[in-house]
Amino acid sequence: MNILYQCNDKYAPYCGISVTSLFENNKDADSICVYILDDNISDINKNKFSILAEKYDREIKYIETQPLISKMKELGIPTYRGSYTTNMKMFVNEFIADDVDRLIYIDSDTIVSGSLSDLLAVDFNGKPIAMVLDSLVEKYKCLVGLKEEDRYFNAGVLLFNVKQWKEQKCTEKIIEHTKKVRAQYSAPDQDLINLNIRDDILLLSPKFNMQPALYMFDLKTYFKVFNNPSYYSMSEIEETKKDVRIYHFFRVMGEFPWHKDNLHPFNDLFDKYMKISPWADYIKQPSQASAVFSVEKLMYKCLPKPVFAQLFKMSHEFFMAKSNKMSLKQENNKLM
Repeated sequence: MNILYQCNDKYAPYCGISVTSLFENNKDADSICVYILDDNISDINKNKFSILAEKYDREIKYIETQPLISKMKELGIPTYRGSYTTNMKMFVNEFIADDVDRLIYIDSDTIVSGSLSDLLAVDFNGKPIAMVLDSLVEKYKCLVGLKEEDRYFNAGVLLFNVKQWKEQKCTEKIIEHTKKVRAQYSAPDQDLINLNIRDDILLLSPKFNMQPALYMFDLKTYFKVFNNPSYYSMSEIEETKKDVRIYHFFRVMGEFPWHKDNLHPFNDLFDKYMKISPWADYIKQPSQASAVFSVEKLMYKCLPKPVFAQLFKMSHEFFMAKSNKMSLKQENNKLM
């Protein structure tokens, strides 16, 4: 089982807690090799990763990212929030050896809650990648050039068919798009994959990337408010909730589970694995989110959930539209 994470030193504790949950819930796997794209992770955090690997008798390998960053700069691939980290996974052909058949990429803001052995048996049917659909993109996908009926996938968990990814030149397609069409996006890695490889993405069960919007509200409310015909059915999600393998922490009201006094639906799950990880001494800090999110938290506590769901949807769509507008402005400035 070959697993890929990517993180800088700020995200190293969250990555480490996710890796803890991976090891804890995949003890039956014959072997697990975790590759970490190392964006200046400190020796302190690397020592904790070593403790973790030794505890579970697993292997952790660091991938030097400076050559990759230099190449991304040369190609004009933009940063995201000042870092190249989020786009690194799209260059899997640059750093994963040919003898790795399939690679499971997992975001650092996740908890692995069950066995991932099913992913080793997925039939790719010739496709280079498998992904789970995103739960909050009813309007946003149209802003980046997709149609309303198109499926839009979340890049928090990726199952790479490494050989086909390389043979079908998926990275090259993405690079070509950034050169000739657009490079700046609100969700750069996610948008670029959806726009350039959308016809060659295998649909995965949502149990491998369960997202918090499906826990903030009951499912009837969610499916009534976020009426996305290209998403999974309510019955599929109901069945999936019985056997979730990976929980993915979207930011909720400006906060993640590692923030102090957060209302994130996955907070208890995060705390459970933090306590058994080498980062058990992590002290949660306030999120420093804007006043808008403080108001949103208050409404979440006080309003009936169907009413809040409508407001949450409006707020999310406004934020994504604004973010997309800013990305387009950056793109235009680059061309001037």
